[in-house]
Amino acid sequence: MQFTQVVAPTTPTINRTSINRDSIRNDIFEIISNDQDVKEQIQSLRENSKPEDIVNILQDVVIKRIEQRLIALEQKTNSIEQQLENIQFNANSRERISRQKNLRFIGMKEQADIVKSITEGAAKIGIQLKDEDIEYCHPLGQKKKEQQSPQPVIAAFLSRFKLKSLLLKRKEFRQATGISIFEDVTRYDKWLLDQMRDSLEDEDRKYVFTRGGRVCYKTEDQGIVFISSYDDIQRYLYG
Repeated sequence: MQFTQVVAPTTPTINRTSINRDSIRNDIFEIISNDQDVKEQIQSLRENSKPEDIVNILQDVVIKRIEQRLIALEQKTNSIEQQLENIQFNANSRERISRQKNLRFIGMKEQADIVKSITEGAAKIGIQLKDEDIEYCHPLGQKKKEQQSPQPVIAAFLSRFKLKSLLLKRKEFRQATGISIFEDVTRYDKWLLDQMRDSLEDEDRKYVFTRGGRVCYKTEDQGIVFISSYDDIQRYLYG
C-alpha cells in the first residue's frame, strides 16, 4: 500500500511572550537620568551610585518579576486549555455513544413514509426489517429553497443486529435504491473526518473511514488507528 506524500498546512504557533531586556533597561535609565524626583530618591539611598548601577539592579528585578508572572499566566492558560479539551473529549464520547443506534440515509427522494422506504430497500437486499425495528426517523434540518438534493434522513434502530446488517450491505443497498447509508457521527468527529480527507490526496482518502462512530485511519506501519483530536491528525499525517 503506497501513500501519497502530503504537505503539512501552515498553522500558527504560540510562542512564550518574550521580554525585550534592552527596551526595559532604556526606559529605566531614562527615568533615573531625567526624572529629578527619582534621581533625588536614588541619591538619598546611595550617594555614590551611578545611574547605570541602579539600572542594572532594577532591570534584573523587574524582568525576573515579569517573567515569573508570565510563566504563572502560561501555566494557568495551559491548565484551562487542557481542562476544556478534556471536557470536549468526554462530551463528544458521550454523544458518540448516544448516536451508535443511528444511521444516516443520503439521497432518499421519497420521504413521505421514511420507514417504508427503509424497510422496502432492506427487503431488496435480503434483510428482513420490520416497522417496529425502527425506533424513530426524520429528515435532518430544513430544506432550503434553492436546494435540489433531498434532505438527509436519520433513523434510530432498536436492533443493533439489523443496523449492522444494513451497514455491511450498504453498497448493495445503494445499488438497489440509490440511497447511501452512513454511520451517524458527532459534529466534532465529522469535522475530524473532513479535516483528514481534505489533507490527503484523492487516492488516499479511502484510508479514512468511520467504525462504531469513530474516525479511523489506516496507516502504513501501525494499521488502523483512531483519530480523536486534531493533534492525532498532525501526528499521523505529518509526524
